[in-house]
Amino acid sequence: MKWLRKRLFLIAGLVVGGFVVWQVAAGVTLHTLSPEPLGSLFGRPVPLREFLKAKEAATHQAILAHGDRYLRQVTEPQLVEAAWERLLFLTEARRKAIRVSDAEVVQEIQEAPLFRRGQGRFDPRAYKVVIEQSLHTNPRAFEEEVREDLMIRKMMDQVVGNPSVTEQEVLERFRADETLLRAEFLLLPSEELAREVADACRQEPGQLDRVARQLSIKLETPDPFKRESKLEELGVSGLALRRLFLASPGQAAGPFPSPKGWLIGRVKEKKLPEGEPTPDQRKALEEGVRNEKKLQSYVLWYQELLKRANPKQKAPPEKPKG
Repeated sequence: MKWLRKRLFLIAGLVVGGFVVWQVAAGVTLHTLSPEPLGSLFGRPVPLREFLKAKEAATHQAILAHGDRYLRQVTEPQLVEAAWERLLFLTEARRKAIRVSDAEVVQEIQEAPLFRRGQGRFDPRAYKVVIEQSLHTNPRAFEEEVREDLMIRKMMDQVVGNPSVTEQEVLERFRADETLLRAEFLLLPSEELAREVADACRQEPGQLDRVARQLSIKLETPDPFKRESKLEELGVSGLALRRLFLASPGQAAGPFPSPKGWLIGRVKEKKLPEGEPTPDQRKALEEGVRNEKKLQSYVLWYQELLKRANPKQKAPPEKPKG
């Protein structure tokens, strides 16, 4: 999720060119006087002016994240979705009375590599150039966006907390990540056929061989792989086959979607890791389990938030032609 990604400002070496922003400022000028709300959140109308302000902030984040590739990599529907999500989170953060001081905003900006020059010191001139020439806004408006970003971040930290991780959870994750799997796969052209075959193989794994003979399809046997492996010949990763790692030798699982069709896999051999994780592995495993717990907390919270918010949206008016 977005809150699990690294800070936007920690993108090293980002170079922002002087390219055109997607008519956000023009949209504000055209539509801010419109009395019609653009939708509602938590039963409260969302004025068009408020939506466009959130969309402008989402556009600035896209520019900072993608540089001069932004117009090619971020679509208008993605910006609209990001604007609604921002409004949703900000409404909840304000309800929770999340506060961000001026000092926190200043620190966030001054620590951003994007605005540092020379010996890594904050450069006011670089800051002014990026804000005015690349984002087409002013420092005061940008700093208010940073304040809102910090509000959302603080709220997310409250939501996910800092869950504890047990030794048993670390060892289970270690075994799951380091298990080496040998398997064979049947590639089928349609999901309907794949599901039918998969149901039959769950009852009798030998059905996989019979279907392969009937359809004259050769079973694929890639090199042994782990959960983090990439199976180039099948066009999938080990993570996409996670249900197969739960199966015992001789058992089948699937179907799994792939760029080449639908896969049904059958385990030939499972080799569990020996020994204990190294200190570095243990640290990474703990962090992985902790982030997984945070993600689970976030998903549950977000689902509940959407129920309470009951968002209703309609498309913003288009800019008149000519």
